[in-house]
Amino acid sequence: MFVDLPLRAEALPGPAIGEGYTITTSLMLPRSRGSVRLAGAEPDAPPLIDPNYYADPRDLEIFTTGLRATREIGRAAALDQWRPSCSSSTQERDAATCSTTATTAITDS
Repeated sequence: MFVDLPLRAEALPGPAIGEGYTITTSLMLPRSRGSVRLAGAEPDAPPLIDPNYYADPRDLEIFTTGLRATREIGRAAALDQWRPSCSSSTQERDAATCSTTATTAITDS
């Protein structure tokens, strides 16, 4: 997905609307399965949610491939004016980025 405005949490640094873009990757058919369980008998208790991201290694491999594709798109000359300089990364670094992003999405929400 390509969006012509930056999508980020307000507290995070980054470009203002109109000064950036967002390219995202998503698994459409993840193989990993999480769980949602009751925390107890109290109806007001929030549920226990375990998304279990990347429990199936195929999900991480597919997501990492998507991440590399979005980085390739982001390096297109047409986006030069909006892109900060960055170095290319290895598959291991991409996988670490995916895992960190998933963890951050859970802990920051």
